[in-house]
Amino acid sequence: VSSDDCKRMLEKLSGYKGLTCLLINAGKIRTEGAMALASLLATLENLESFTLNNSSVATYDSAPADVDDIGIFGVRALSGAISELTSLTSLDFSNLKLTDDSMSVISSLLA
Repeated sequence: VSSDDCKRMLEKLSGYKGLTCLLINAGKIRTEGAMALASLLATLENLESFTLNNSSVATYDSAPADVDDIGIFGVRALSGAISELTSLTSLDFSNLKLTDDSMSVISSLLA
């Protein structure tokens, strides 16, 4: 999944009431993809399960063109959107390469 794929998902799935499970096998999602994904999550009020795996998260705010990390702004956007998902019962970040800073942001979801 790339940033452009995330933007297309936002266009096609935004507000889809029947979507209860979303699995993103990332890779090259980058900050702009994470922001689009966060925007999508904010519209999925019935989402029960969300998985994001196989991506990297960096501590910088915007990645150089040759880096595929989500970035801390992307992590913050995703965390904010996830925290509003009242139907969510399962959250899986398998094989997500997290930095200490990004782990701190994500761990706040569990508090």
